[in-house]
Amino acid sequence: MVIDLGNIFVADGSVVPLNLDFDFDDVEYLDVYPFKENAFFKGNISNRAGVVTLEGCVRCSYTAPCDRCGEICSEPLCVDIEYTLVQRLENDDEKDGFIVVSDKQLDIDEIVLSDLILNVPMKHLCDEDCKGLCMSCGANLNLGECSCKNDDIDPRLAALKELLD
Repeated sequence: MVIDLGNIFVADGSVVPLNLDFDFDDVEYLDVYPFKENAFFKGNISNRAGVVTLEGCVRCSYTAPCDRCGEICSEPLCVDIEYTLVQRLENDDEKDGFIVVSDKQLDIDEIVLSDLILNVPMKHLCDEDCKGLCMSCGANLNLGECSCKNDDIDPRLAALKELLD
């Protein structure tokens, strides 16, 4: 969605409230499609003393396989968004926190999606106490114990096992 900012840059004190929903179900990230449900953004674009800001919060849930057991899990995600919108920057090295909108057209889809992806956790767990998979047979240990015998001992540590026996 492209938002025209022509009036906001010239009208000091103006505020444009935003209540938007986004459909990112076709976005692939790390070989999965994490955003199966719509994302909702609530915020505003305001001009205070000539400084135009985009502020708000985007809420959604992401879906990913658990990194320990492989089961699909879904978690809520809430990301605060805050940027200063400028028509130009004197020094391109100082872009952090600024978005350049030289043509007074803001593509908010791109901003929301990039902030969501940057805030998706790197590790996905179905539960903090997830036991994972058996290294021998691949059984999901969250569903119950497997019948594998764990006598695989590093030969360098075999002498220590004899002390325990």
